[in-house]
Amino acid sequence: MPRMGGWELAERLLSLRPEVKVLYLSGYSEYSAAHRAAKYRPGTLLEKPFLMNMLAQKVREILEKPN
Repeated sequence: MPRMGGWELAERLLSLRPEVKVLYLSGYSEYSAAHRAAKYRPGTLLEKPFLMNMLAQKVREILEKPN
């Protein structure tokens, strides 16, 4: 996205609809924006590289988690 990162979009959506479930994906260092954003919602960060079964497991975990 040319004008904002995914984490910023997620934060904007969450401010409007706090019930939205978000999974942050990051390939950057521990100081990345995704890490900072995900610290407010533990368990919502999946770091690259990952296997497709890991992605599926994390999505399932987040969808089953109560808000």
